[in-house]
Amino acid sequence: MKNKKTAYLLAVCVGIVWSVIFYKVYAQNSEDEVKVSVAADIQKDDLFDLIDHRSDPFVFASSAQDSFGQNIVNSVEKFGESSVPYSADKPVINRPLKPSVNWEVIKYKGFIINSLTHDRVAIVIVNNKEALLTEKEHFLGLTLLKNCGDSIKVIYQQEIGYIKIK
Repeated sequence: MKNKKTAYLLAVCVGIVWSVIFYKVYAQNSEDEVKVSVAADIQKDDLFDLIDHRSDPFVFASSAQDSFGQNIVNSVEKFGESSVPYSADKPVINRPLKPSVNWEVIKYKGFIINSLTHDRVAIVIVNNKEALLTEKEHFLGLTLLKNCGDSIKVIYQQEIGYIKIK
């Protein structure tokens, strides 16, 4: 530092801070140790009073209507009588299963970059028929959604799938 007065002032400040730190540590260690009560010294009776409710003579008497009584059960029974009874013999309707898509009829052989438009043109074989497709083009029920280079994303028979290059 160029200014020696500032250097001396900062050295005094650092000394004050360190002296405060040493004072706090020394004052904490020099205090008389406080006696800590051990759990064995505490009697259980001092903690709480245990009340035995089995010998309680109080009888609950209330003029309030019993919310769990007969009135609710009767109303449920009346509802059950007026409603249509459940029959376990109802026919089970089986939904037709979708036929699984045979992805093996689709083969992705690679791509060519069009020199004029700089688009990737995929070489795809569907049912042993070859086609060159760009994105969003259709061929024999196949729609090319995205050409990723090493794979293509297509829709075939209303299902989306990825086909890797072979």
